[in-house]
Amino acid sequence: MDCSKNNGISLGFSKRSDNPEILKGARKFERIVIIIMLVLTAIPISVCAVLENGKYLIIGAILSSIFLFALVFRECKRLIQKPFEGIVTDKYVKEKYYTSKNENFISRTRKIIYYLRIKTNDGKELIRKLDNDRFYNYLNIGDKVRFHPKLNGYYEKYDKSHDEYLICPSCLGENSPKNDRCTHCNVPILK
Repeated sequence: MDCSKNNGISLGFSKRSDNPEILKGARKFERIVIIIMLVLTAIPISVCAVLENGKYLIIGAILSSIFLFALVFRECKRLIQKPFEGIVTDKYVKEKYYTSKNENFISRTRKIIYYLRIKTNDGKELIRKLDNDRFYNYLNIGDKVRFHPKLNGYYEKYDKSHDEYLICPSCLGENSPKNDRCTHCNVPILK
């Protein structure tokens, strides 16, 4: 790790990424997500069972199966991801529009999808689809990054010395660079 300091932060990737307290916090956050997904899986079939109509029960079972498939797919994807280091070479946003028609009106929903293009140290070009704008706004083109799959898909910057905030590796909350621990979940920050 380079000893150049600014904002109280050394240049380089943190040696804390395997800290048991950070890993425990990330697992706790992941368990909460899994519980929410399981509850969402049970809701459609439960609601449709109350309606006591076979047609609705089938629809509820199909919706529950979709939620369960999404949960299994998410977990499998998370387990096979490997850590990597690279440089952010591009970032962009795509908008998708979904139209739903009802008897009385037509509604249009906009979904924004965030992407990072990263050239890994071994020369591969990766396009990473992000769930939200948290890392999209935090990372800049030219930033050297390390991807931590064990930390819920956390992207760590090599140079955090000029950052106005740091992202918690557990709850993904924003924190002052002066903090050693997250103000939201009390897990150590990667500095």
